[in-house]
Amino acid sequence: MAVPPMSTRKTPSVSELPEGVRDERGGAESFDAFMRASMRRMEKLMEQQAARNRVVLEVVQGHNARFERIEARLDETQSMIVEILDIVRGRAR
Repeated sequence: MAVPPMSTRKTPSVSELPEGVRDERGGAESFDAFMRASMRRMEKLMEQQAARNRVVLEVVQGHNARFERIEARLDETQSMIVEILDIVRGRAR
């Protein structure tokens, strides 16, 4: 279901609020409490996402470091092979 643009949304009446939000204080105060609770939930979700992002970033950095080590070992192996081939070619002459 598509969410209407902010300019076309209407403020819900007390009867439209979720069951736990309605109370004896009235519409505006109930809605304010509902919005504050929603904002707290959003803050918690954002904190959890940030924590997951940090974990993923650490994993990616670990993979990059490992890849760099593998590349260095491959370069070293390649240069050893070239040295060995130069030695073998020198003996064959």
